[in-house]
Amino acid sequence: MNLRRYFHVKCTSGSRETFGHANQSGPSRQRLQMVRKKGLILSVAMLALLGFSACERSATGEIGNTKEMIAALSSKVPVGTSVAAAKVFMESEKFEVTVMTKEKWKGKSGITFLQCLRRDGSPPIFRKWEVALINDGKVITSIEARTALLYP
Repeated sequence: MNLRRYFHVKCTSGSRETFGHANQSGPSRQRLQMVRKKGLILSVAMLALLGFSACERSATGEIGNTKEMIAALSSKVPVGTSVAAAKVFMESEKFEVTVMTKEKWKGKSGITFLQCLRRDGSPPIFRKWEVALINDGKVITSIEARTALLYP
């Protein structure tokens, strides 16, 4: 790595400071060690930032089928979770959540559920998710989902 380029350090030959020589001693060697430490600290900081952003990834973002989606949601929103908490979680997963009362879902009519809609992907192909968090008005009683690919 060219330290002059990355840290804007002037390097000259002769009796002045030079970098990259093993037989260096004194202030120039100390300066080189300091520059290397700064580089290491910057590298560690960048890795930490990347790591934290990776930790914030969606619990459902990479899922491609309904069985996996239901399993993932069941671990985060188990049966018995309050409707309010389930709504907050689903919104954090980028779903648009609507409370449906006495509506129809997959051929069943008269049920109460949180309708959760999301579209993943980028043009021209998207994956559309429809998740129903069926509830009794207070807590989640079951989770159902369906998905479809949308393309021109």
